[in-house]
Amino acid sequence: MARRKLGATPGQPANPSQQVCRDDEQPRKSTAALYTSEALREYAYRQIDLADTFLMIHREAGLNLCRCGRLHPCDDRSYWTGIRVHYQRLVGDGEPGGSVR
Repeated sequence: MARRKLGATPGQPANPSQQVCRDDEQPRKSTAALYTSEALREYAYRQIDLADTFLMIHREAGLNLCRCGRLHPCDDRSYWTGIRVHYQRLVGDGEPGGSVR
């Protein structure tokens, strides 16, 4: 049989600092607030710019070849296109720079 500390009620620890908050008791932050934060938008724009740089490097050079020498679109181009699309969805339609497609 387990012993209970004096002053502890069933289901509650005797020491208040040992209380464990359940997830449903925590106030939940809105996910929308996360996506509208200025820091996230700035990070997303930097990722879009980085993707644009790599997409310029990995564009078609002719004869269905990428400038890196592989068949176009190469794996790098496909990867950076996916990164660009992902971050473009986070920031919406408006973007400060041009786009490379």
